[in-house]
Amino acid sequence: MATPDREVRPVRYSKAISASLVLLVGSSVAMAEDLGQLIDLPSPSATYANEPAAAEDVLPVSLSDDTSSTRFYVAGIVGASFATLTNGGSFEAIPSNVFSPTGSVNDTLFTGGGAVGMAFEKPFGQLRMELEGRDRGAMSGPTTLAISGGTFLDQAVNTTASGVWSFMTNFWCDYDLTDTVGLYGGGGIGIGGYQYQTTSPDPQLVVTGANTINSFAWQIGTGVTYQISRRVTFDVGYRFFSIGNGSTPLLTSNNSATGGAPYTFLGNSLSAFTASELLLSVRIYEPFRGLIR
Repeated sequence: MATPDREVRPVRYSKAISASLVLLVGSSVAMAEDLGQLIDLPSPSATYANEPAAAEDVLPVSLSDDTSSTRFYVAGIVGASFATLTNGGSFEAIPSNVFSPTGSVNDTLFTGGGAVGMAFEKPFGQLRMELEGRDRGAMSGPTTLAISGGTFLDQAVNTTASGVWSFMTNFWCDYDLTDTVGLYGGGGIGIGGYQYQTTSPDPQLVVTGANTINSFAWQIGTGVTYQISRRVTFDVGYRFFSIGNGSTPLLTSNNSATGGAPYTFLGNSLSAFTASELLLSVRIYEPFRGLIR
């Protein structure tokens, strides 16, 4: 008796399954290579059990974190601050005598600080938003308390600003000129302050004033960047920085013998701090990348 067909059909069916599995595995591996990643298929049976995803439903996955469009960074900043402290204001402290603090102090101060921020990659370069804190040295010099009315002569005073600080929110736009060299520009707003003091040594009219100034601050700037590596950038920049007007009460001593208490209030002296600054900065992107691997 001839062998029934049912004994042959399982063999033909098994060959068809094997051919389908080979095609399925081959197409899956090819798709994975095109997408930049390798799919681990533990066994043909497991592959056959799961329906393959359509190519349009699979998104490519980057194999490198360096292509991220948004990166965190930290920066160290040092430089020179060519600063000016300006006195102003006017008040009638004594009938028919108008007092006007005038003059300015100019000095070169060391400035240093740091920043933390986020950089957003753009076709032309990147946009950066950061928080920056800096400190500056002290400055001191002669100014004048001008007095009109004839009762007193103009008084020479010594004016000091110390502990000049600032905390800013900055926005910068970086433009790539080459793969390593670029230009940037932008600015920021925030708050700044300093310790203000002014004194007159003349025993005929002892004038003194001291106050902690805190006021609105702003800056604009531009510079050149050099990309040392994907994660390290060096820049040289210029900034114009300003702290708004502050007010300090001026007192005069009623004790001609010692120049001390009791005091009489004369009026308020205004002061403002501005600076042209040359800064060097090093930015490190993803500074904690090695710690979280």
